[in-house]
Amino acid sequence: MINPVSPVHRVNNRVFATFDYDALGRRIRKVDSVASETTLYYYNPDWQCLEERDGSDVLQRSFTGRRCDPETGRG
Repeated sequence: MINPVSPVHRVNNRVFATFDYDALGRRIRKVDSVASETTLYYYNPDWQCLEERDGSDVLQRSFTGRRCDPETGRG
């Protein structure tokens, strides 16, 4: 599957973030090279984002009954 969004965010040829997607096109990981942060996204079978975790797999946010938008990080 082709990623629906570019897997690399660049400004003036500098990489600011990279993104990984699962086979269904859902973002599963964002690596922010400026802030040195990794965000992992976990979904249920209905495509609802349940949790966001940091690179150490520590819960940062959880969502119930609503979809999160990995672009903005909000439900």
